[in-house]
Amino acid sequence: MNGRKILGILRLTLLGLVTLPYFLGAVILRPDKSRDKLAGAKYIGKWCRSMMSLLGYRIQVKGKAPEGSPYLFVCNHRSSLDPLALMAHVPGYPVSRADVEDYPVVGKGARMLGVIFVEKTNRSSRAATKEAIRRAFEEGKNIVIFPEGKTHAEPSTVTFQKGAYDQAADLGVPVVPVALDYKYTSDYWDHKETMVQHYFKNLAKWKTPIRMRIGKPIESENAFTLLRQSQAWIDEQVSEIRSEW
Repeated sequence: MNGRKILGILRLTLLGLVTLPYFLGAVILRPDKSRDKLAGAKYIGKWCRSMMSLLGYRIQVKGKAPEGSPYLFVCNHRSSLDPLALMAHVPGYPVSRADVEDYPVVGKGARMLGVIFVEKTNRSSRAATKEAIRRAFEEGKNIVIFPEGKTHAEPSTVTFQKGAYDQAADLGVPVVPVALDYKYTSDYWDHKETMVQHYFKNLAKWKTPIRMRIGKPIESENAFTLLRQSQAWIDEQVSEIRSEW
């Protein structure tokens, strides 16, 4: 067994050992029941920062998430571990794939803390997700989404899904664009390898350099305007990040 495989197995073990006390803490403290609407999101952020440290992720951040809520944070999607990197620096409740809810410990803890799950191929699930996002905004919560819907290795973003933008425009919730990219394109998940292979490849790396840029809030009563402006900003920032590397 080579050193990278040993490191991957060691990290996987450590991730589980560190996640368990966070899960127990969520059960005991119930941050989702706090009067602070972002308590659950902040708790998720602490766990994400621990995961990033254990994984050797080195994230250089430019910009800062605005104070207060509600906001809709939208980000481009490169890797299945993007949510950890994003929520380590952005306080919000993510919209995640439905299968994540089935993950041992993590899935149940995520549901308890306010993560919204969606089955993308199920129309009723998508409608329920839109309603959940709307309800979260009305309660004063931030939402975090990856509007592309899936990871890819294209140089710029692909088609953005409009659902969350509709809710933001209707309720007057500002959109905050976030751009992130990895120094090495081999860190992208283009779906040519399985999710297990992708995860383990990340676990077995000594370090992963990432750059993230957080933009200014965009306001509009038109969902298409919010979508176009946020996507254009993200594309511009991703291009600049790649040119810097």
